[in-house]
Amino acid sequence: MSVLGTLTPQGAWASGKLLITGHNAVLPLYSIRCGRPADTNTLSKKFSWHSQWIYFFNLIAIFTYIIVALAMRRSISLQIPVCSAHLKKYKALRFASAVLLLGCIAEMVVAGNYLQEPYMGWGIAAGLLAKVAGLVCLIMFS
Repeated sequence: MSVLGTLTPQGAWASGKLLITGHNAVLPLYSIRCGRPADTNTLSKKFSWHSQWIYFFNLIAIFTYIIVALAMRRSISLQIPVCSAHLKKYKALRFASAVLLLGCIAEMVVAGNYLQEPYMGWGIAAGLLAKVAGLVCLIMFS
C-alpha cells in the first residue's frame, strides 16, 4: 500500500502504449499483440538497453562506443505470450528474413559466375537489395 492508500502495481503493467515490467515479471496469458487469450506457447525475448549518454562515444569512434555500450548495458529476459495466429505470423516472417539473407549470398555468387558481363552488375545489385530487405525484415519483425 502506498501512502495514499492505493495499491501500487507489481510485476507488469501498461502505461499508454508502454509495457512496464520488473525483472521477475510474469505476463498474463493474453496475447501481447491483440489481447486475445494466448496459448501456452510464449516467445522468449531478451531486451537490452543502455543510457543515452553513451551515444556520445559515437563521436569519438564506433569501436569505443560498441565496447562501452556492451559494458554498460542492462538487460531483461521475458516470456512474451502471443496467440497462435501471431506466433505463426512471427515464425513465417523470421523464416522469410532468413531465406532472404541466406539466399542473397547464393544469388550474388550465381550472378557473378554465370551471368554475362553486361548483366552481372544487375544480378549483384539484386542480391544486395535482397540482403537489405532481409535485414529490414529481421529488425522489424524480431
